[in-house]
Amino acid sequence: MPDAVSAVLTVLTIFNAIQYVQQEDVDVYINGNQVAETTPEQIIQEGEQRRQEILIAAQEHKQRILSQTTLR
Repeated sequence: MPDAVSAVLTVLTIFNAIQYVQQEDVDVYINGNQVAETTPEQIIQEGEQRRQEILIAAQEHKQRILSQTTLR
């Protein structure tokens, strides 16, 4: 039984550490110079914005292809 309790506490400790790390700011350094500072929320927002840009570009490309094929 003590082994089970120890295992559960270990898992909870690791889970809490992972949550803490995920909430921390991310600083990016190149050659010792800080070039970016972002938060996890910013990373998620930027990814979602990029996803939307890609979807819009794909839809525009599809429309161009469809309009070219109908003209022929």
